[in-house]
Amino acid sequence: MLSTFLLARGCVFLEGVGRMTVGEYEPDTPRANHTYTAGWFLKRLVIGTLILVFSFGGLAWLTYAAIDPSAGEVESLIDAIGRLTSNF
Repeated sequence: MLSTFLLARGCVFLEGVGRMTVGEYEPDTPRANHTYTAGWFLKRLVIGTLILVFSFGGLAWLTYAAIDPSAGEVESLIDAIGRLTSNF
């Protein structure tokens, strides 16, 4: 009840170290429109490129690691296609 009463009058509870104190509510001031600079663009471009490089690099590494080196004799592409199409 007390918190509803204080909130209705513009006060908020501020978390302290193990205790609650009452402070005045300061409404947010409207911000100016953000302008996108070259630095902003380059920073996000580098971050996005790094994410893509690590993602595809990790995918390629895991795909390569999944190849069984002791799979036996390697057959040619024509033999593999012939073997697969003969089952249809």
